[in-house]
Amino acid sequence: VALPRGASLADGAIIEPLAVALHGVRLSGLAAGQTALELGAGPIGLAVAFWARALGAAKVVVQDVADWQRTRALQMGADAFVVDPDDPVAASDRAFGGVKPDVVFECVGVPGLIAQAVSQVRNRGTILLLGLCTRPDTFNSFAMLQKEVRLVTSAFFTRADYEDALDALSAGAVEPRLMVTGTITLDDTPAMFEALKARTH
Repeated sequence: VALPRGASLADGAIIEPLAVALHGVRLSGLAAGQTALELGAGPIGLAVAFWARALGAAKVVVQDVADWQRTRALQMGADAFVVDPDDPVAASDRAFGGVKPDVVFECVGVPGLIAQAVSQVRNRGTILLLGLCTRPDTFNSFAMLQKEVRLVTSAFFTRADYEDALDALSAGAVEPRLMVTGTITLDDTPAMFEALKARTH
C-alpha cells in the first residue's frame, strides 16, 4: 500500500498499530453509544481508544498499571484513565459510575487479564483479546458462562483495515500522531530500547 503524497514516514510507522486496533474494534461489535474499557495503554490500547471514540462510543476508559500514558490516552479519545494495581476491578467500576462496560479490550497479553476482564465486563458483554499472550493462561470458565460473556480474539488486520487507517491519517486525524513521541538515529537505538524497557521515556 503506497503512502499518499504528503504522508510522512512517521505516518507510515503508525498505520500498522492503527490497523490492528481497528480490526479488533470491528470484531468486537462495539456500537455507537456503547461503552468501552481498554486494558493497557501501549500503542494498541491507545489506538483502540482512538477508534472507539471515532466510531461513536459513549464512554471510553483506559486502564493501566502505571500513570505515564495518562495525558496521551486522554488526548487520543479516552474520557478517563485509571490506575489501581491493587484493585483494578473496583477502579474501573468507579470510572463507569458502577455500571460495567459493554466491551473490554485486553491489549496487554499477560496471564490473568482474561479473568480480570470477565469481572469487569457487563452481563452478556464482550471481551476482545488483542494482547499477544505467549504464556499459558487460566480463567474460571463458569464465571464467564454465568454472565454469558462473549470472548473474541483478534490477530493483526485485513487490507481494508490498513487502508482505512491510512485514510484516517490522510483525512487529517491528529490523535494517532501523538503516538510518535520522537525520532532517533540508528546509533541511539540501543539506549532508547533500554529507556523504553525501564519506562523512563
